[in-house]
Amino acid sequence: MNQVNILGNIGRIERKGAVLKFSVATNRVSKGEKVTDWHNMVAFGDTAERLEKFFDKGDTIAITGRLQYGSYDKDGVTRYTTDIVVDRWYFTGKKSDSSKMDTFISNKLTKRDTVDEDEIPF
Repeated sequence: MNQVNILGNIGRIERKGAVLKFSVATNRVSKGEKVTDWHNMVAFGDTAERLEKFFDKGDTIAITGRLQYGSYDKDGVTRYTTDIVVDRWYFTGKKSDSSKMDTFISNKLTKRDTVDEDEIPF
């Protein structure tokens, strides 16, 4: 099974024909510090058109997709890529709504390893 679920904020957005490439930032806690990971997304056809129409940089989005690996040569050096191909997406809110999630992560996850679902404020 090749399935990835990501919930985060949209970063850069780049349209090339029927292909939409964009990044999504997710946060995690490592050694008591908040760390941001960037994930490369790619969407095709109708999915790309809808994403471009409804989302902007900074918006929060939930993505279900699959991993896709690739490579290309640049200046004689082979470079490898890992992308998440978007199968489904869900609107979760504008950038201002994500501050609730960041506060929750900072307050709860740095203090203990588990979180009860009833405690999630959103």
